[in-house]
Amino acid sequence: MTAQADPVTAIRVASGLDDLLTGAEERRPAVMGDGKSGSRLERLSIGGVPHMLKHLDLEDSWLMRATGDLGRRQFELFAGSLLDALPSCIDHTVVAAAPEPASRGREGTALLMRDVGEHLVPEGGGRLDPEQELGFLDSMAALHAAYRGFTGSDTLMSLGIQFICLGELTSAVEAERGGTDQVPPLIASGWSRLGSMRPRVARLVRGLLDDPSPLVLALEATPQTLIHGDWKLGNMGSHPDGRTILLDWDRVSRGPATFDLAWYLAINRDRLARPREELIGLYRARLEAYGFGTAGWFDTQLELALVGSFVQLGWEKLLGDPTELAWWDERLDAAAHLLGG
Repeated sequence: MTAQADPVTAIRVASGLDDLLTGAEERRPAVMGDGKSGSRLERLSIGGVPHMLKHLDLEDSWLMRATGDLGRRQFELFAGSLLDALPSCIDHTVVAAAPEPASRGREGTALLMRDVGEHLVPEGGGRLDPEQELGFLDSMAALHAAYRGFTGSDTLMSLGIQFICLGELTSAVEAERGGTDQVPPLIASGWSRLGSMRPRVARLVRGLLDDPSPLVLALEATPQTLIHGDWKLGNMGSHPDGRTILLDWDRVSRGPATFDLAWYLAINRDRLARPREELIGLYRARLEAYGFGTAGWFDTQLELALVGSFVQLGWEKLLGDPTELAWWDERLDAAAHLLGG
């Protein structure tokens, strides 16, 4: 596994869509089975090389609306220098970015990416290959170690938005808009079942859904780094040389390292190759190997991050397997004291 922090391949900043697509051929709409944000995708070829084109338009994407992305967040991320320190073991696939007029006179963004579909984790319910999973954890730790002590950037979303974007307000707003996306109605349906958890946990989660600031402050008192925000398998894959493919950098922010780990454990539960406790230990060992010491903070931060992951994804757990929900019920009950519960 290699993870030296070499600058990523330079990203071309185009003046607009025509400039971005110079030499493009065979443009056609694309549909990704795991894509749930609402953004439009196209397939195309440039010089015989397959590419993907992603259009970021506030009118199209419920997730952009939920996270407060008015259209240029990812343009500013990829056009700037923040990702120059990205470890070489991670490939975001973006080769060019351009501002693009969006619906209703708004600003939007177009991202040109290499088409790496053949190397992505296959869709479905199959378990991960254990070696691939190790590579993912190693890359995650390398990213967090490379940005240890990150102080933040005005171009990124805040940690607090991570904990409110999948709440009932998003469901209400999308329903008012008459939206047809699948996820927002499920969010409201899931959270309506919060009372099925033990009372102390239900009170804790309800309080944080209404006001996540105690959780944000507690997490910000622990070591911070750059977090990707969405390590779900639908965004991930592996090159033949072992590099990790990590797509969809729409929720990047300053935050605790274990935020990404907790999300990974929650969103990919059915496909993990190992028990969660073992994965936690492996990730921690890789952090240490990259020089990010974990003594004195890791356990507390992880417990808080798991609470945060449930504040984000608990609606899904409440709609799913009772055994899985019971695991979270127990973990949150054990962590409640960290937040005055």
